[in-house]
Amino acid sequence: MNENNLLTKREQNFCVSDTINDVLLPHAMDSDLEAICDLIFEKACEVNEACFYLAPSQMEKNYQAIMAYELSNAEINYHSEVTIELLYKGYPLQDARADFVIHHGGPNNFEHDIIVEVKHSKQDKGNRDKARLQLLGYLYNAPRHSAVMLKTLEYGIVLHWPVQDEKKIWDEEPTSNAKFQSPVPRPRMELWHTSNASATEFELLKTWS
Repeated sequence: MNENNLLTKREQNFCVSDTINDVLLPHAMDSDLEAICDLIFEKACEVNEACFYLAPSQMEKNYQAIMAYELSNAEINYHSEVTIELLYKGYPLQDARADFVIHHGGPNNFEHDIIVEVKHSKQDKGNRDKARLQLLGYLYNAPRHSAVMLKTLEYGIVLHWPVQDEKKIWDEEPTSNAKFQSPVPRPRMELWHTSNASATEFELLKTWS
């Protein structure tokens, strides 16, 4: 008999408690997790379409506030600006603040919380890597936190909104015409999962773009 048949659906999806050499057992993409991520990306695209031409440079805090508005309208349960303590042997250092933590409830049937980090900048590799590292730092530190809400965090999203590319606005010198980018470039979103019990290894589950 296949040993997976001995597991419950929840255990097959998450395998949080069953570890081999500190590595979480592989699991399939949960349909409820994918559904809430699809909804989050849908809202992110709506924000992007409405705001892309508003300013030529970074408006991260404004995008974050508008995204909070859209999450509330969609009746998605969340906390914003969630404090994550950075600890040294239990001694608190500087706090970090995660943009959002998405909770179970409303249209979200996924049982685990999801941490979300949002960015509004050029989508080059350097900026993507910085955003990823920030998220993975949250996933490492959250389980070491005293707050119950954070101790079980193992899923995280990086949501990256694009900014206008000035090189695609102007015609060649001497400049006589300008035109905003069209169509509007889409945001990029990545879903990451902690893949070992010590929260030092991670896997990319899916990318939206």
